[in-house]
Amino acid sequence: MLADLSPQSLMMICLAKKRLEMRILLAATILLAGAGSSLSQQAETQPYTPVRITITDLGARDPSFVAFRDRMREIIRARDRAVWRRYISPQLRFARDFGGIYDKRKTAVQNLERALHFDAVDENGKIDRSSGWKTLEGLFSKPFGHSDAAQRSLCAPARPRYDEKAFEQLLQATRTDALGDWDAIGPDVHVHVEPRHTSPVVERTGLIFIRTIFREADGRLEHWRRVVTPSGKSGFIRLDSSASIFNAQLCVAKNNRGEWRIVYWVGGGD
Repeated sequence: MLADLSPQSLMMICLAKKRLEMRILLAATILLAGAGSSLSQQAETQPYTPVRITITDLGARDPSFVAFRDRMREIIRARDRAVWRRYISPQLRFARDFGGIYDKRKTAVQNLERALHFDAVDENGKIDRSSGWKTLEGLFSKPFGHSDAAQRSLCAPARPRYDEKAFEQLLQATRTDALGDWDAIGPDVHVHVEPRHTSPVVERTGLIFIRTIFREADGRLEHWRRVVTPSGKSGFIRLDSSASIFNAQLCVAKNNRGEWRIVYWVGGGD
């Protein structure tokens, strides 16, 4: 029968066949992509065995440090930049400066304020005068502990202690990476259904490594992080209740006169 058709008719049939094949291929691609996404999300929300952590605030044991921390909080609340700069050691050092923040042509104060995002420029090209103070406020609200990069000093946020072998097994079992997929969280953390304080709490947990998940829409979240609990429940936690073990640290120590000063900035990603 095809032999009886004109060349134009044959061409039309071929084009229709091509279109049908393309539609079938497109539908299959969408179906497979959807299935892959579904399987990926299912893998993300699988339960896991939590790895416990301990976080000790060594600074709380020293009354002189407690007084220094209280003083720093007063300065931060007042946003008194001139007074804040008096507490930066002229011998301030940078460790693990993977981001290349340190500039030997600048002073210790200038380098540290750059690391803390003082005078950061926002997306509209305007200088954000509050950015550095918010970073400092967050650091001085965290426990202070030792750092292997800044000996004989106290650094915030304090690094958690944990069973490294158990954590390595967790990474292998979940096929995840320590950098980007897991955060250490403090005690009594509330996991909310939505990124709002008033939303229901799906679970309370703490002092563990919790799995973090990123979605495209999460770029708009400023103070919240999407997580999955060990039981496999997904939700949101406050950003300030978690910390990566790769976060940068601000370190302080006593000078020869027994005064606490900021002496180190330890870069993140270590």
